[in-house]
Amino acid sequence: MIVRAVLWLCAPECDVETIAGDLDEECSMHRRGSWWRTIQAIRSAGPLLAMRWRSGELPVALLTAMLAVAIPLRIADVFWALIHSLVPLKADTA
Repeated sequence: MIVRAVLWLCAPECDVETIAGDLDEECSMHRRGSWWRTIQAIRSAGPLLAMRWRSGELPVALLTAMLAVAIPLRIADVFWALIHSLVPLKADTA
């Protein structure tokens, strides 16, 4: 599960299943544990991100992720600004 998540985040979309299959095959062929597969996926994160950057896919993914976070936050900010503008402030109690 961790392997697929790392690959999904780092590898180009068209290569995720291929890389995961290669790791599974290598793991079963040499009788290595699942920890080995996880370590290999984490070690591959840097080169996979570089490959995505060179293909031009990463900037689009980053922009999409940033907008997916920024737009709801901006809507919530406008909503709360409206609510706070309608609530009267308390008068001085002194």
